[in-house]
Amino acid sequence: MSLLLLFHGAPLSVVAPPARTRSTRSAGPRRATQAAGPSGRHAAAGPSGRRTSSGPKARTRAAAFHASATRIAALGYSNQAGGDTQVAAAEAVLGRSFHGLRQNQAYTVTGWTFASSEYDAGRTTTYRSIQFDTLPGGWAAAANGDADATLTTTFQNLRAAGRWNAHNPAIICLHHEATVAPFGTAGFLASDYIAMWQHIVPNVIDAGGFSVYDRFGTYNPNGVLVTAYVGWDRMFVGNGGVGPPTAGQGVDDLDPDTGLPAGQTLYTYLGSDPYNSVDSPGVLKYTTDAGVLLNPIITAAVARGKDWICGEFGCEDGSTAQDHVNKAAWVDSARQIIISRGRSRPGVCRALLLTIKADASKYNVDSSAESTAAFQRLGASTYFS
Repeated sequence: MSLLLLFHGAPLSVVAPPARTRSTRSAGPRRATQAAGPSGRHAAAGPSGRRTSSGPKARTRAAAFHASATRIAALGYSNQAGGDTQVAAAEAVLGRSFHGLRQNQAYTVTGWTFASSEYDAGRTTTYRSIQFDTLPGGWAAAANGDADATLTTTFQNLRAAGRWNAHNPAIICLHHEATVAPFGTAGFLASDYIAMWQHIVPNVIDAGGFSVYDRFGTYNPNGVLVTAYVGWDRMFVGNGGVGPPTAGQGVDDLDPDTGLPAGQTLYTYLGSDPYNSVDSPGVLKYTTDAGVLLNPIITAAVARGKDWICGEFGCEDGSTAQDHVNKAAWVDSARQIIISRGRSRPGVCRALLLTIKADASKYNVDSSAESTAAFQRLGASTYFS
């Protein structure tokens, strides 16, 4: 999907986001993907409201626009619980305003007041993960419709807020980081997760007219949201970046599209929350090469014919000089990897939402002079809106 990305609060253009594309891993052929348009987003839907992107013309447009890879990914922040989220301080370091917001909310939270105020402040790319930890019966209950009425209210309120639309939809994940606790307990099995998605998307999101593209790829000009399947580090790699994910807990094992008929897909974006922690003084858990965490995400996204997002993004700093150097190297590496994808989808990062809370674990952007310089380099890149 391509977002309506803003720079200094001014919209670059207004276009329809691309349809969900079918995973090549699932049954049936992959759906055609949309060529990038001149503003870094994908070309608008045709007069009929349906996509007209496949074939030689789309490929020609993709080649023509590849050289101008600017304002491709929305740069925003992740509103974290615990610790003080340092928005103003981070923006000062970056030398620019954030244009995106990530929220993690219980399924019972139906309002959009804070997201609306952030939207009005120019943070117009909105990502919300809806968590079902507190739903009695968990994902299995959600698959049986126990959260339908609440979710319908949430999406009705999203529409009523009057900010999000088919050209700049909110991004919704149905429970991010699925293999962390309470995964594996009653109601929170991989099969329950898949069943939840396969119930909610068709029966609540699509049926309610909230999705910009339904599971068949049909465009809805009155849609206000798109969906994202967002995991975490260990759903893409093994511990410490060595080997594959734990059996039964990988991104393939919980893919919402599992078993769907050809031509259907339930989500627009793949995503993850890459974090790199200090393993011991002077040593990062996932090394200073951000490709250890990012490349498996990109590979999985490309295999599904999709772009991807970083719903959260952070690197821990430590107290030694080497820790400071390591964090800066990792942030620089991540920036270079993301930018190297250009604008030719699939596999393009469409939102980078930074964890910026200032706390003892030093994930804040100005944790050291080296970290500050690395994030200034990121903020100076025209690849990010």
